[in-house]
Amino acid sequence: MPRKISEEKIFTVIASSSIDTLIYKKSNITKTKKGGPLFYIKKVLKGKRIPFDTISFDSIKVEILINSKGEFGKIKKRPKEEKISYVNINSPNLIISTILNEISLSGLEKYSGKIFIDLQGFVRNGKHYGEKKEWLAKKEIFDSFFCVKGTEEEVKYIPKKFLKDQKK
Repeated sequence: MPRKISEEKIFTVIASSSIDTLIYKKSNITKTKKGGPLFYIKKVLKGKRIPFDTISFDSIKVEILINSKGEFGKIKKRPKEEKISYVNINSPNLIISTILNEISLSGLEKYSGKIFIDLQGFVRNGKHYGEKKEWLAKKEIFDSFFCVKGTEEEVKYIPKKFLKDQKK
C-alpha cells in the first residue's frame, strides 16, 4: 500500500542551482548542463512524492574538470551571500546545500525544526579545481544541526569537536 503524504510541506530546501560546464580533460570536450544541489534535491523529493518548498537564488556558473582522478569544481565568480529569515520557515525539516558558502547561516538557531546541512559548499575553496578550506562557522550554530552530510574528504575541514558531536 503506498504511503499517504499530507499536503503539508515536509521540507523547506534552501539550495543553489548552477549552470555546469563540464570539461573532459582527456578528450578536450566541453558540455553545459543544469546542476547544483537544488536540481538534484528537487529531483529526489519529487520522485518520492515528498511535499517541499524551496528558497533559491540566481544560478551559479560552475566549471567541472573531469579527469582520471575524478570531478573537480571551480566557481568563476563568487556569488553574493544571501540572508535568510529562518524564523519565518514553518516546515518541520530544513535542508541547506550550497555551492560556495552563498547562504548565510546567521539566525539559523531561530529555526525550530530539524536541520539537515550539506558540507560541500561550506568547505569548497572555489578558486581552484577541487580545493577545500576549513569551515569557520560560529560554534553556536553547531548544535542546531540534526544531520550533517559530508564526504570523507569534506569532513576533514570541519572542527574535530563538531564532527565528534555529530557522530553521536
